Amino acid sequence: GAATAELLAAAGAKLLLSARDADALEALRERLGPGHETLPWDVTVPVAQQKPPDPGSLDGLLYCAGDYEPMDAASFDPVRAERIVAVNLTGLFGVTAHLLPAWRERRRGHFAVVGSIAGHRALPRSLAYGASKAGLEYFTESLALEVAAQGICVQLARPGFVRTRLTAKNDFAMPFIIEPGAAAARLVAGMAGSSFRIDFPRRLTWPLRLAALLPHWLYRRLLRG
Repeated sequence: GAATAELLAAAGAKLLLSARDADALEALRERLGPGHETLPWDVTVPVAQQKPPDPGSLDGLLYCAGDYEPMDAASFDPVRAERIVAVNLTGLFGVTAHLLPAWRERRRGHFAVVGSIAGHRALPRSLAYGASKAGLEYFTESLALEVAAQGICVQLARPGFVRTRLTAKNDFAMPFIIEPGAAAARLVAGMAGSSFRIDFPRRLTWPLRLAALLPHWLYRRLLRG
């Protein structure tokens, strides 16, 4: 999120930065320079209980709220899983419902949503995270179909492994992992285009696209290697 904000600000965008950590938001705003604002926000709290922005003041939304925990069948925690789904998926519901009426009326708006390769086909140790990202992918594509006629652009980014504090929790190999700056550059470039899906890095996303075509028994065998 921060790396993407830096690129967007450098390109001339005026940003309303939002996250739970007010101090981190303010530090980022100061780093970006004048012309930007902050709005402390928790996507797991209903919009009506917070101070939402005026939808008419926003040209677009980049939803990159995320939570993650490696979770397999033996370590599955339903409470932790619900939290992951609340941040990654259902948090977008309230924000969308708040913005959409005004954007449909003016016939202009841009939703960019950060999903994951984990939402494309199931991966080991990704019970909660993968489920949340699969739901996010379905919701985002459905939204794109619904609002295209109203002039609203909807895009879904599906990055591979990015080196962040969340992926630092992993104790397994992460092929073709990329740095936040590289991920942000690919995301911003994709947002400037018109494609619904923004997949990166290609070295990882193309094999996974092909894997989606495999029958379950063969896919499982390949993962077990």
